[in-house]
Amino acid sequence: MSYEVQLAERFLRERTFEIFDHFDHYVTADMWTTTASNSGTVAVQEAVNGILKVNPSSNGGNSQAVNDETYVESTHELFKLATDKPMFFAARVRPVGNTIANQALMVGLIDAVAANAIVDTTGVPKTSTDAVLFYKSNTDATWYAMAEANSTEMSGITDGVDTNETATNNQWQNLTIRTVPKSSTLTEVHFGFALENSSDGSYSIREVGQTLVGKQLVCQTITHTSAAEMAVVLGVKAGVANDSQYLDVDWIYAAQRR
Repeated sequence: MSYEVQLAERFLRERTFEIFDHFDHYVTADMWTTTASNSGTVAVQEAVNGILKVNPSSNGGNSQAVNDETYVESTHELFKLATDKPMFFAARVRPVGNTIANQALMVGLIDAVAANAIVDTTGVPKTSTDAVLFYKSNTDATWYAMAEANSTEMSGITDGVDTNETATNNQWQNLTIRTVPKSSTLTEVHFGFALENSSDGSYSIREVGQTLVGKQLVCQTITHTSAAEMAVVLGVKAGVANDSQYLDVDWIYAAQRR
């Protein structure tokens, strides 16, 4: 009689590198690192599923100062735009604040996370970097998409993802980024968005190439030659004082072909 080893599903996907966190605990400098310029806090809440709360200031609540900021980034830069290496990113996030348009947010992947990765005053991501991410400035409630390599940003990428893709206050939303290498120098970047139904949690991801809801989101082609490594990042910056702003994160996933 002969026997065969039953391989684990994860092993069958050995060509895929991935990180997936439901945030049942959080230890800075382990999988994730906290960058908090204003003594901001990052902590897992006592909530079903495990919810990570990213607070831009140690003051919290209505004592936050303008430009207080906190970032959660993967401790190492594990991902990179490259030939034959497609990538996928997804996160379930919930922006919270008295006036959500005043909150600056960053969700995705970027090179060299540091203070002012979200720029003071404007609330947009820094330039001269490598990044594929969603962001929201401190001037409106619209999610924007950004893709940049070698400090060159995609043409037109700063247009709003969609007029209906708003960072709705205190409601879960799912963000996805998918990169598709097209040649030895070019990569397509697709951005998807879904606002969950507050009553039953249902949602549908809207993305280029899908006709689920009859919409297309941003898709651009970028030159990835000599791109830099990127870390997964979640960031929040207070656009005004005393607005009780923070970002809840239920889970985050990132994967790339080895």
